[in-house]
Amino acid sequence: MVLMISCFLGLIYAMIMLFYCKAWQSIPSFYLSDKANPQTKISVLIPARNESDCISSCIESILAQSYGNFELLVINDHSTDDTAAKILNYRDKRVKLIESEAGFLGKKAALSTGISTAVNKLIVTSDADCEYHEDWLKTIAACYEEMDWRMIAAPVVFHRESSFLERFQALDFSGMILIGAASLKSGWGSFANGANFIYEKSFFHELGGFAGNESFASGDDVFLMEKAMKVSPEQVGFLKSSSATVKTLAARSWTSFLQQRIRWGSKTQASKNVKMLAVAIFVFGFNIYLLALFIASFFWSVVLGAFLIAFGCKMLSDFLLLSTACTYFQRRNLLWLFLAAQPLHIVYIVWAGILANFSTYTWKGRKLG
Repeated sequence: MVLMISCFLGLIYAMIMLFYCKAWQSIPSFYLSDKANPQTKISVLIPARNESDCISSCIESILAQSYGNFELLVINDHSTDDTAAKILNYRDKRVKLIESEAGFLGKKAALSTGISTAVNKLIVTSDADCEYHEDWLKTIAACYEEMDWRMIAAPVVFHRESSFLERFQALDFSGMILIGAASLKSGWGSFANGANFIYEKSFFHELGGFAGNESFASGDDVFLMEKAMKVSPEQVGFLKSSSATVKTLAARSWTSFLQQRIRWGSKTQASKNVKMLAVAIFVFGFNIYLLALFIASFFWSVVLGAFLIAFGCKMLSDFLLLSTACTYFQRRNLLWLFLAAQPLHIVYIVWAGILANFSTYTWKGRKLG
């Protein structure tokens, strides 16, 4: 019986991963034409809390853009270091320091302050630890004008990894971006990443902004996309473009990595997308099943075969998905980690999934959850 269950669950898992790969492949790549001459005015919003170490690199990367029709609003979210002072050092008139309103804490509050201050029609949000391709904003503006979408999700990848943990995250996150984009394309999810998220200012207000999920510290991206998908799915899209891909940094320690994953996982419980919830619950349950089989195999040898069948299905389908993602993002060098990453992936999915529903977490020096 346990062998049949493993075969059944493994097959379902493999079919889901194959579905994501197929949906990803169906998303057309967007290429910036040499003749492209977009005119859309953009307001780039960067919420920043205690980002002294990286805020200068972020700003300089944005100021080096080939597209100059933008303003850069850096919203200081009550930093206790010299983040604000470093922002004020810039004399470029496009760079503006905005202080988040007193008494209102968190990324959503900072973004709300920035959006109310922004003067341009198209909002582009990102994070203070990001860096950008020189054609990032030009590609976004060209896509916006050509596709006529009112909300656009775009890819984010990790870079500058120097440890096993950071490379593991880079590999894992590449797969997450593929799954998110595929979910958005197929209607199975409401993927967006706040490090590379684009929407019309007027559309933000039409959707009611962040109202309805204020109790969640995270979700400035996913919940807003979920609203858009419910109201106008035809006006939402994913910008699949190498020049529009944002690079960010992985968590440096195991503690910060787990805290980050718990924060991300805490959003899932509030999602109203039934398909996305069903997949998330199945994947979580499948990983618990694998972990339970592995532990049981030390006591009952007959269970070992069931574990190997289920684990084999996961490995084969995960490798297909991750190799597809790494090929697109030109990070096939990460695939050598695959075998070592598989057991770790199971453990962290189970661990973070449980704590996301029953635990608090720390983010930017604040205890949340």
